[in-house]
Amino acid sequence: MLKEEWKAIFKNKFFIVIMLALAIIPALYNWIFLGAMWNPYGKVNQLPVAIVNQDKSAKLNGGTLNLGSQMASQMKSSKDLDYHFVSETEAEKGLNDGKYYMIVTFPEDLSTQASSLMTNHPEKVNIDYQTSQGHNYISSKMSNTAADNLKSKVSESITRNYTQAIFANLSQLKSGMSQAAKGSQQLALGTNSALTGSQQLTNGINLFSDKLSSVKQLTSATQDLSSGLSTLTEKTDLTESQKTQLLQLESGLNQLNDGIQSGSAQIDQVATQLLTLIDSAQGIMDQVKTQVDNVKNTAAFQSLTPAQQQQILAAIQKVESSPQLAQIQALIAQSKNKINDALLQSQKLSNASNLLLPTASTTLDSLSTGMSSVHDALSQQITPGSQKIASGMNQLDIGLTDGTQQLANGSVQLTSGITSLNQGANQLANSLNFAEQKLAGTPTDANNASSIASPLQLNHKDADNVANNGVAMAPYMISVALFVGAMSVNLMIGKSLSGRKWKNGRELLLAKLGTNGVLAIAQSLVVVGAVYLLGLRANFGWKMIFSTVLISLAFMAIVTFFNLWLDKVGAFLMLVFMIVQLAASAGTYPIQLSEKVYQVINPLIPMTYTIKLLREVISLSGNMMPYSFILIGIIILFSILIILVGRREARTI
Repeated sequence: MLKEEWKAIFKNKFFIVIMLALAIIPALYNWIFLGAMWNPYGKVNQLPVAIVNQDKSAKLNGGTLNLGSQMASQMKSSKDLDYHFVSETEAEKGLNDGKYYMIVTFPEDLSTQASSLMTNHPEKVNIDYQTSQGHNYISSKMSNTAADNLKSKVSESITRNYTQAIFANLSQLKSGMSQAAKGSQQLALGTNSALTGSQQLTNGINLFSDKLSSVKQLTSATQDLSSGLSTLTEKTDLTESQKTQLLQLESGLNQLNDGIQSGSAQIDQVATQLLTLIDSAQGIMDQVKTQVDNVKNTAAFQSLTPAQQQQILAAIQKVESSPQLAQIQALIAQSKNKINDALLQSQKLSNASNLLLPTASTTLDSLSTGMSSVHDALSQQITPGSQKIASGMNQLDIGLTDGTQQLANGSVQLTSGITSLNQGANQLANSLNFAEQKLAGTPTDANNASSIASPLQLNHKDADNVANNGVAMAPYMISVALFVGAMSVNLMIGKSLSGRKWKNGRELLLAKLGTNGVLAIAQSLVVVGAVYLLGLRANFGWKMIFSTVLISLAFMAIVTFFNLWLDKVGAFLMLVFMIVQLAASAGTYPIQLSEKVYQVINPLIPMTYTIKLLREVISLSGNMMPYSFILIGIIILFSILIILVGRREARTI
């Protein structure tokens, strides 16, 4: 029967044309379909997109930010899409007419919103984009992907500007931190000096306190002077009886003259002692003033703050300007004058005694008068003055003691405060030095800002051979084309070209192998050639040829069986079966994304395994074994079924 089938073909040239047409139908199907979708993602830069830039510049960190212009410049240089920079009106018209597939609008406040990130009231940055799914759904999805890329680029640009502004502030902070660190070191050194000066001040105050013992001595001496003057006053007070006795002494002038000379010498001695004491008091007071001046000139006093110096000077001036001290000085001067007067009177008395012995009566009267004058001077001026001196010196002693105690207490507090300040200054210096070192080790140039703005670099690795969308779709479309080819062959050839009936199932199988099988092999080889012309290069070329032949034979066996068994009903069932396989074979999307019913059908249809087999030999590792066995099993199974159909029909003849 096989021989008669081919004789019929060669006898009728129209059959030859049909056979050739049937051989190239799958290739044409594959060529047209795959060619139209071979590499659409590689031509995304030809997808027209309208850009409407309405952005106005804004201030950022002392400079100007114009984010819209920046992004427009990047778009012009990148050419990710076919960007057209147009007005809003033109963009909307182009989208409605299908001229543009997306409109991207940079609003007026784009840069203002971006610059607000550096303020206390940050705002979200908004960019509007509009697509038209009605004109082309896939283009809208591509536009959405492009919008996501645009979002990433705008975010990167904003982050870069923001980071550069922060780094600029960090650079200023580094400079200021360096100056602060140096200043804190100077402060620490200054507090060390102040601490040393405070300790010197304390030592000076203690020394001044020791010098107060001289004031105590002066106070004691003035008290003794007052007591002596009181005694002298009492001694110079002549009673009436004593005056009478003076009159009685006129007869013993020589004895009186000797007594007067002796008394004059004693008065000279006492007056000299008093003058010496008064001079000592004045010297002590001058010495106290000198010691006070010495304290003022110490380095410790000079290292104090003006407020602290003023406090100490106020305490000293309080003592120096006290009314008691002024009274003491005045009384010292008066006492010195009175004593000098008394000394002069005594000398005059002595001289008069020697000169006026002949006039003893007059001399005695003068003596009585002089003694009265001395008594009056002592009782009315010198003695009260000495008492005031003693009282003033006592107050001076108390005042100086209280002042020096306050100075000592203040000095201790000052030393304690400066010690705490010195510790704090040293801690501050150490902290600022540490912070300066950390900041100095932080790079803040533009390259670092760019790296932080875009810190992640994705390194994509895919060893599979899928150069473009056409290569990815080839396993699916080859399978569909070969199934369409099998349906076409059975539609055109039918059961027999020669019209002769087969004797048994074996003869029918050989006849179909000789016609349908040969056409299946021819179709597979032409399909392989077609996809190679499109640019497909399989990882395993010979395995691909073998796999395609195997797939074509399996599909031809299935379709041939149903056409032989059920005739036109079988052809219709194969059409439905092809539609089911198109939906459930996972040729385009992963089966996990399909409905549950398709996931159940997927492992039950042959196209699932033909697609996996072709993916293995075209793009993957070339593992043919599990899928080849399934297809070989299908060929054997449906060959047996064809034999059974042939036997059944042979019996009916």
